[in-house]
Amino acid sequence: MKKYFILMLAFHVFAANDISGQSECPQIPYEKAIRFKERQKLPFSPPSFGPLPYPPPDGDTTRIIWWMHGLGGNAGAWEDAGAAVQDNVAPGFDARKVASRWMDYALFQSSLSSAAVKIKSDMFFSSPVQDTAARLRNMIIAHSQGGLVSRYLDMHYDEVANTGLSLDMRRFGGVATFGSAHQGAQIINNALPDGSGVNLATQFFEEGCQALNSGKLREIDAMIDVGIAQIPPFVLSKYLLKYLFKGNVVEKLADSLCSTVSTIIPNTSYFDEFDQKIAQEYKVGAPELGELNSDTSSIPKVAFFGIEDDPVFWRTLHYLLNDPNDEDYFGANNDSITVAFADTNRIRYKTRASHWKKLNDNLSVILSQMAAGNVSAEQVCQNLGLNLDSICNLNILNSSVIVDIQRGWLEGVEWWETADDRYKVLIGALEPTIQQTGWECWCRIKKSDGTVVTDWHLNGFATQNPDECQTAPLGIGGLIEECEWRPLLETVYVEKPSDGVVLAESASMYPDGLGGGAKAVLLPGSSHMQMRNDENTKTALRDLFDGMHGPWFFTDKK
Repeated sequence: MKKYFILMLAFHVFAANDISGQSECPQIPYEKAIRFKERQKLPFSPPSFGPLPYPPPDGDTTRIIWWMHGLGGNAGAWEDAGAAVQDNVAPGFDARKVASRWMDYALFQSSLSSAAVKIKSDMFFSSPVQDTAARLRNMIIAHSQGGLVSRYLDMHYDEVANTGLSLDMRRFGGVATFGSAHQGAQIINNALPDGSGVNLATQFFEEGCQALNSGKLREIDAMIDVGIAQIPPFVLSKYLLKYLFKGNVVEKLADSLCSTVSTIIPNTSYFDEFDQKIAQEYKVGAPELGELNSDTSSIPKVAFFGIEDDPVFWRTLHYLLNDPNDEDYFGANNDSITVAFADTNRIRYKTRASHWKKLNDNLSVILSQMAAGNVSAEQVCQNLGLNLDSICNLNILNSSVIVDIQRGWLEGVEWWETADDRYKVLIGALEPTIQQTGWECWCRIKKSDGTVVTDWHLNGFATQNPDECQTAPLGIGGLIEECEWRPLLETVYVEKPSDGVVLAESASMYPDGLGGGAKAVLLPGSSHMQMRNDENTKTALRDLFDGMHGPWFFTDKK
């Protein structure tokens, strides 16, 4: 997902700073935008399992921690956290008697099975000679998909081979997961075409492409209509030159940019990785996930899950674009940067639209003063306080054109204001449900000649009493023939908490197949990527090694 949003944001930054080279994307009519006003925020209570009564592990030798990365990641995913746990490098955090091993299965992501086999081999070759007690003191700390790979490894380990140094000997005795989709990740389902060919991920991008560029491309179209000699040099880009003399410039440019980018994105982004079989194995409803959740694993386990604050999309976006390990130890706490970015641009687009409206509102004044020969259009615009760059100088003073440009900028405003909800739909955190909110009275009437019975007509609201329905005035003429009451059904969007990628209900439910499961621990305000190196990570690991989430995980300080 990181590369996907980098491309999306880069495309927008081009639109924000050199917008005149950008495109309106007409493939998806933006008027289909939905504002999710009617919603129910579901209360969330994590599973109440644990801490499970596993005793502290035997012995006091140094424990190995196997750090596992997620989809598209590598050994550097837990770089800072692993160093902090192993060495006294993080202020306010005591290192423990552990040896960190950063695992890497980046080239073995065709399936959970192949990733588990790779990890199994690496554990064998990268661990010292240990007796059984020492080996079972080791633990896995896994992020996202890495938690499912760890569970797959746990499920298929040969626990019979308890002695010797064979490859099949278990080399860990417990697992702690961070943001792992134990019950599936709806974002995977939605990142691929559904039965009707709709891909919500691509749709989300294309709608953004259209909205963020619509206003400026309409300005370019107006400039071209005025005359090529007046077009600023920066507009004469390689994109525009290709279509400049072919007519329908905006439409052609839109088709080129949006179609090209939407074609590139699935092949260069995190969303493309959802095409891999390994991701398909933990989409919601995947049989492989069902197999994992029926496994009777009895090892100690903890499931850390995040609930990101609103706006979820913009907060999550920051650490999809930026590696949390680029921050200081446990310092990835700056997710408000992209929130400010979105708000700044929303205001910027809104201001641009309002200036076009003001121009149109004062158009008659401008035209009359110009006709009198007293002042130029540019001078009038300046007197009105309009910041429209070279537009007034180009004399774009046609009311219908001005209104069209204003609408283009308002499309951008709409996108900035609804992107968070649209993204929540994509990850499954906002979904429609049909609910009965009351009753309606529907009646048939017949005309005064008594020969024709009309279709059913809504005749107001009623209780479940049919008599009340029939006595209600129809108000459209004619005689009431018959009435009935019907349930009033409305679509209400149900909102569920998430870490911006995985729903809390999925990341918190790590079952053991015996009717129990891992202790679920909330990371409040942590997004999916952020939780690898933020303040919550620090607290979570300290509490884990202090035994607060089960005595088995207690680990002495160095």
